[in-house]
Amino acid sequence: MDEQELVTRLTNQILSKFKKAGYEIKPKEVSERLRLLLLEFKVPESEAIKTIENYLMKELEISREHLIKAPLVKIVDIAEPGEWVSLKVKVAQLWEPSSESISQAGLIGDETGIIKFVVWSSANVKPVEEGKSYVFRNVVTDYYNGKMQVNVNRSSEIEEIDEEVQLPPREVEVVGALVAIRRNSGLIQRCRECNRPVSKGLCPVHGKTVYDDLRVKGVIDDGENVYEVILNQEIVKSLTGIELEEALQIAREHLDRNAVLSELKNKLLGRYLRLIGTRGERCLVAKEATFLDLGAKLKGTGQEGVGMTGKREPARRVFAFELNSSTYKITDDTKTKYVLTPTGERCNRVFFVGALLEKEEVRPESGIWRIRVADPTGAIIGYVGRFQPDALEALMGIEPPEMVAVVGKVRVLEGERRKFVTVRPEQISIVDTKVRDCWVHETAKSTLERIRRMEEAKESDSDSRLAWQVYNPNLNEYRRIVRKVIEAVFGGAIKSEGVKSTNKDDPIDGDKNVESDLFDEFGVEEEWNLSNIFEDTA
Repeated sequence: MDEQELVTRLTNQILSKFKKAGYEIKPKEVSERLRLLLLEFKVPESEAIKTIENYLMKELEISREHLIKAPLVKIVDIAEPGEWVSLKVKVAQLWEPSSESISQAGLIGDETGIIKFVVWSSANVKPVEEGKSYVFRNVVTDYYNGKMQVNVNRSSEIEEIDEEVQLPPREVEVVGALVAIRRNSGLIQRCRECNRPVSKGLCPVHGKTVYDDLRVKGVIDDGENVYEVILNQEIVKSLTGIELEEALQIAREHLDRNAVLSELKNKLLGRYLRLIGTRGERCLVAKEATFLDLGAKLKGTGQEGVGMTGKREPARRVFAFELNSSTYKITDDTKTKYVLTPTGERCNRVFFVGALLEKEEVRPESGIWRIRVADPTGAIIGYVGRFQPDALEALMGIEPPEMVAVVGKVRVLEGERRKFVTVRPEQISIVDTKVRDCWVHETAKSTLERIRRMEEAKESDSDSRLAWQVYNPNLNEYRRIVRKVIEAVFGGAIKSEGVKSTNKDDPIDGDKNVESDLFDEFGVEEEWNLSNIFEDTA
């Protein structure tokens, strides 16, 4: 775009803004000021626009709120930061501001959703109260810590209304696998005054007024959505049998509070949970949580988007037979990498349960371990290294054969003669056959649902149509595999025909050039410096 086109575009942008507010501005005056600021003074576009708008508002003796007439929208429609909107909402929750520059903060909502709001101290508005309904006019959408929020500033207005704005149900039910436990879980300390978790026994606001607590911050994954959850002391005890006093005893015996976290991971990671909780700003706070029985419904009733993590991709459920045939790679607009399966599932992560048959260090002292995990349809190969510390620590404590649950990123590697699918585990945990049975049941249902979508070949389902083009799969073969898996796990022995993995052996044994090609792909040198292979690329 040349200089004249730039000036013309920005002139029209400014004129349009004032025209919508009912003011006609002479184009020449705006364009001349733009040329001065942009071409001679080399001022950034945003600063030039702001300077001219401020000048015009001063000349017209109007405030910014008169210039801005933000449309009334629903919370569900808020998708981009930097937009001016108006909202008709109820105040769902208030909390103590974290900064002197903030006068109020909390959650507001309408019937379509809940969103965080921040009132800056510079905003000239009256404080709001929990449970009351308001119109928030001319507020600005923002994106902070992976979440959308709205900011109330000097150009905003808040008006209390008599209308009762309805909020969405705050209590939701989620059913899925606990695929991760955050590091700030286990035996923690809280401030007695503000109840916030603290580190090193010191609250930055109230000093050494701390007490011990037991909690789990984790991630529930149902194969479609991902939910951040918090399990309090009572729920942790009901699930694991570990109460606070026992946790303190474990910490004393090991001279390490992290020993409690390790014990909780052993008892919880990879298990299926049914959780009922209250949605908060960033997560679901559990009120009830139980281990899932196979006979129970495997799909939760949580609403899409409720309590979801900001950027984490769900871990899909795919049998080894299909995963090992999934060699087509996709990179989306956000640079996230996926593998497309023959039944049209786009996988960044997978969650699978099977028997850990082998673990072997790739090269002495390399710190990189190759594992082989088999479900009833075949084996999946994975590589674990120092960039997956949780998985590596867990693997060192497991001796094959052992039933394990694994969450990891999918990778497609190219050898001289064929492509190989591997998984880079992020979490590994020992589980029992009940967890395996739940996973088989869930994965079988997911596979059959994908087959149904493939057969319908809906125009809107681009991944299914792409899978037809890439693989042209025999869907009856996948149906037979699902049936034989169900028979094997729930109804007796299974014949081997039709359920063998396409990855018949360890890929390194099948193609001696694969490992060197794999290392070359990531720029690995002869001394087997394998660090790059495990860096997160999504």
